[in-house]
Amino acid sequence: MRKVLQKIILFQLLLVSLGFPLGCSTHATPPTNQKEDKNYRLYHSGVLEIQSKRIPLRGILLYSPESRYAKIVILNEMGLKLFIAEIKAIKHKKVNRYQKEYTSKPLYISPFIRAIPHFYEEAMDCIYELYLSNPPLGINTNSSDFQKERSPYVITGKGAVQIKNYIFPQQTVLINKNKNFSLELLLNTNP
Repeated sequence: MRKVLQKIILFQLLLVSLGFPLGCSTHATPPTNQKEDKNYRLYHSGVLEIQSKRIPLRGILLYSPESRYAKIVILNEMGLKLFIAEIKAIKHKKVNRYQKEYTSKPLYISPFIRAIPHFYEEAMDCIYELYLSNPPLGINTNSSDFQKERSPYVITGKGAVQIKNYIFPQQTVLINKNKNFSLELLLNTNP
């Protein structure tokens, strides 16, 4: 009997140490000082088409609209990392048309992606235009379908998914008219 009680006490101590409450309360009390998370984790699948070659992709975008910051992870169809980067919009007046309105930092670029000329720069331009520009082209606040143009991009959005305070398009097609590539994204995030 003594060994059984020791085992029960050890089991209860283990549960408490792992964070499980030991009470007979029938409901949980949420913390009162919990802040609302204002960041978004958006999951996408998509196809990048460059000079008639189609590359299936999956991606995760960690997006903070208040700080105009995003972290991007791009994977191939088998889940191997192709690309990881951070991007943040900067506040300054543009001096010339070649000056970027954001800063970016590549955290990882696979050899496959490095072999595609200007992929990093184009990817950062697309992320900036879709999520960080002012106003962002890929975020809608009132309707589901849109087509916007900001040279050299034409961005079309269809469908709508409301996540917290923003409406994101279910499908986004971004076409760069000057460089012969397009990117089609499908939002896989559930609200």
